[in-house]
Amino acid sequence: MLSVFHTHKRRYLQIAILAIPLILYLFLRFLPNIDIKNWPVTWDTYLIEFYVGSFASLVSLVAAIFTSNSLGDESHPRTMFIPIAFVNISVMLLISSIGTPQIIASPTYADIYFWSLRFAYPLGSVFFFLGHLPWHKLISKNLTKFRRIFWSLGAIFILCYSIIVVINPASFSSLHQYSPLLENLLALVAISLLCSAAWYSWRLEWNAYPYINKRISIVLLLLAEAQFFQAFGDLGGYNWLLYHPVTLSAFMIAVSAILSTYESEQNIQFTRYFATLGIVLIGAIALIFGEFTARLLDLELQRTYVIPIILIQGALSFLILFVIVMYLNRLITERTEALKREQRLRTELTQLIVHDLKSPLTVITSGMNLMSKGNLGEISETQQRLLNKLEKSGKHIISLINDLLDVERLEANQLEMQPSHTNITKILKYCVDENQIVAGTHHQTLSLTSPTLLPSVRVDKRLLQRVFNNLISNALKFTPEEGKIEINVLVDIDRMMIQFADNGPGVPAEDREYIFEKFGQAKGTERRGAGLGLTFCKMVIEAHDGTLVVKESRWGGALFEMSLPIPQQIASDSLSSSELADADLKFETF
Repeated sequence: MLSVFHTHKRRYLQIAILAIPLILYLFLRFLPNIDIKNWPVTWDTYLIEFYVGSFASLVSLVAAIFTSNSLGDESHPRTMFIPIAFVNISVMLLISSIGTPQIIASPTYADIYFWSLRFAYPLGSVFFFLGHLPWHKLISKNLTKFRRIFWSLGAIFILCYSIIVVINPASFSSLHQYSPLLENLLALVAISLLCSAAWYSWRLEWNAYPYINKRISIVLLLLAEAQFFQAFGDLGGYNWLLYHPVTLSAFMIAVSAILSTYESEQNIQFTRYFATLGIVLIGAIALIFGEFTARLLDLELQRTYVIPIILIQGALSFLILFVIVMYLNRLITERTEALKREQRLRTELTQLIVHDLKSPLTVITSGMNLMSKGNLGEISETQQRLLNKLEKSGKHIISLINDLLDVERLEANQLEMQPSHTNITKILKYCVDENQIVAGTHHQTLSLTSPTLLPSVRVDKRLLQRVFNNLISNALKFTPEEGKIEINVLVDIDRMMIQFADNGPGVPAEDREYIFEKFGQAKGTERRGAGLGLTFCKMVIEAHDGTLVVKESRWGGALFEMSLPIPQQIASDSLSSSELADADLKFETF
């Protein structure tokens, strides 16, 4: 049961994020005595509405600015429609916040506040839906060709809407004659489109960063919930006000998805990362500072005067942050370039030395092989044993040289990979069978346990087989006589975990990162090898977008845990079937 929980823990978290607001809504809806309705009379509720709406508008705008750079291929309409969706929601929430009664605008703008809030989610949902449709390549190309026209039309629409708000706010009052039919219709359309877009985002593998799809799906479903609370909750009740935290949660998850793309170790975008984070934090601080100033100067009923203070404070804070970030970015760039130059020179020197060693060693081992076979004349039994040892040592040195060359190629991204859809169990079983003789020599138990039904992964079979052999060989080397080595395969939604556990001395916590470095070995242990095997293993797994870590096994020994991504479509199909759910409980031992 523990393995089943581990397999689905991330899905449980996603379900919890979506279920908790709905449970709270139902709880408040069916217990009206707890759900106190203060909206018509409490000025503080207007104030909360103003600040939360303003901050949500800012976060939505941040998501719009940086989303297009985080969605992969710019030739797909999603990089245009999704930012437009965030911009539309941002503008509508801002207009609604400005129109909040008794805060900045006069009570005559109450209808603008109400209807701008009602239009925000339906308007955004249309573009979210368009951004997630599986467009044909030709249509995608034609749509993105007119990117500027779409943005221009959007800007014209927002400008016209703003002009109507300023010049003729009374026109919004006429919309009340269509209530509640118009409100409910807009809400149902928005919820339907957002849920459809979430489904497409979850199912389709269109992103350079697959894990972003899941977060965007959560964002869209949270916005659908917010629209539901806003449309069908009791106006002024807590079940209605739930849409505020749910909307903010959705936008913050969207920003976290953007930040996660900038955290890529291979291409960290330092300036964009801190610009995104800085705008959100500075916006929150500026709003708090503005409210503090209003109360300090007794301007609570004249908040129009506070807006310039908020804008100036926010602009100055961002300017200071921008200068600091740019300086740090330049410093990091210079250090990174210097490190790359040094690494390139070291790699070239290593390859030169290794190449000069490998050629004569190959000649020597070939000569010894000819002599041991008697091709150059008869030899005695003693000479035969000596030649066999010399040949074995020569091959071992050549193997170390090959490992070093492969590590250098991996570091330079020059090792050619040939990925294909592969059954991991077959490769593991072959490696286990290959190492059973060595295990039997030392009376060690080597076993493999794997689910009977297992999705395939896209890997280079040859490289992965070398990784498995290295890890098994490493476990056999450090496990005592009559020891145990267990290999377990687990599936965790979109990842496959392969664990190599033994009851050897284990790896001290302080050495668990160091052993993956070139020539690194655990301190205080006998040196057994050059320290390149684990480096090679980790780099190969990372080249497959996986991870390799070492932990403590249940016997106190070492547990090397490898994680490989399951192709998204395969993972979705597998997890939707009842067969894989049963397979989590059915394991086969080899």
